[in-house]
Amino acid sequence: FRVRVDPDKPINASVFKRLTVRMNVSNPTNSVGLAFVYWFDENGALKGNTESDVTKQVNPGDNTLTWDLSTFAGWSGNVADLRINPD
Repeated sequence: FRVRVDPDKPINASVFKRLTVRMNVSNPTNSVGLAFVYWFDENGALKGNTESDVTKQVNPGDNTLTWDLSTFAGWSGNVADLRINPD
């Protein structure tokens, strides 16, 4: 799913470093069941992702996941859009 950010108020990556989401997954499509985050700049260009982190397992039912986005390349400047992929 995508999280659209108000274009007049982008996420300041130097202030907001952690992301926590709670989601209910009925059936993970990936046999491992992983979740990844992707972030984009104001022009819609991909700035970075969490694909190097394979520790965020998604199980059927309720899941609460937290990422320290400051540890990933590209988490800087203004972020205008987030995409969270539970596989």
